[in-house]
Amino acid sequence: MTVAELLKKLGAAFPAFNAGAMEAWAPAFRAVCQAHEGPVLAQAYTAVLTAFSVRAAKALFPVPADFAAQLPSRHPKLTRQAALRLRTHGERMRRLMAEWRPPVDVAPEVRRALEHIALQVADEAAWHADAKPVVLTRQQHKLAEQRALSQQRRSEHGPPEGFSGEAWWTQISAIAARWQLAVSREEWGV
Repeated sequence: MTVAELLKKLGAAFPAFNAGAMEAWAPAFRAVCQAHEGPVLAQAYTAVLTAFSVRAAKALFPVPADFAAQLPSRHPKLTRQAALRLRTHGERMRRLMAEWRPPVDVAPEVRRALEHIALQVADEAAWHADAKPVVLTRQQHKLAEQRALSQQRRSEHGPPEGFSGEAWWTQISAIAARWQLAVSREEWGV
């Protein structure tokens, strides 16, 4: 069963589900039911109509929530073991991040970029019981610097369209000098 077929059947079964109601409710039915089109939606339709009572529901026709209750969850229930593993992962990741110390002699923008990369490293490491402390490589430090410089350049000068690569490099170099960062065109691939 498709959502279009479901709406048509509801219109036939419930006089109050007329063309106006169908048009108003169609987006909500699609949002709830579209991922379950086919035999699952047909079974849900049968279950909803079997249980639905206009008096008991104090409604003139079933609504998407009635169908959602009959459809399988898109978010499977976690087993106790999986929930424990997620909790342990989160605790381990927070510990790794608490132990990691960003350099204090860099611009705040670079520190934020380093924290973002460190968080990704901690997230990956935290899945292992023997997680090692977060230590960023020289390449990751350079990546953080480039991200911070690029974001600052865009913040100060806007998108790079409409001017030469030379103007872009001048802007990057000026910000790097302000932040006391050593940069070279080779590192940026320009």
